[in-house]
Amino acid sequence: NRHSREFSPLGSNPVTDPLMGTESFAVIHHGCASSRIEKILAIASMPEAQHHLRVCWKPEAGLGNCGACPKCLKTMMPLALSGHLDRFQVFPALPSWQDLAPAVVLARPAATGMPELSYAEELRRLAQEQASPEATAALDRVLRQAQPQRPWWKRKPLPWSRNENRT
Repeated sequence: NRHSREFSPLGSNPVTDPLMGTESFAVIHHGCASSRIEKILAIASMPEAQHHLRVCWKPEAGLGNCGACPKCLKTMMPLALSGHLDRFQVFPALPSWQDLAPAVVLARPAATGMPELSYAEELRRLAQEQASPEATAALDRVLRQAQPQRPWWKRKPLPWSRNENRT
């Protein structure tokens, strides 16, 4: 997952996980070579996942997932782009891409406080590969909003910063 690639201190890490084991109990960090989206696409055609996948901590009655929280939406978006979401009985319909809130795609993990750009960029690539102009445009908008703003002192060149020969 993205945290394992960055080695952020978020509780699980491929470097430190084996140290948590004992002689009789091995702790194995599995799956860090795959992103969240790759893992979702890997299970997209599995009937077991389509009928029983639970990602939500506040499920709706009858569905198993609310379809509105960041965990649900981050699972639903790749499924929708790959054409599998309609087979997942545990999710409601995905809201319009135009209504996509940047906070959902660019969640800021508490440990780093930095926007989660890797997920948004990978999702945008998937939208482009699947020829989804509406999703691509929405993700372009989100990614533009995530670009760090330049500090005021870097916005315009200062008069003394020009490459002029001063004598």
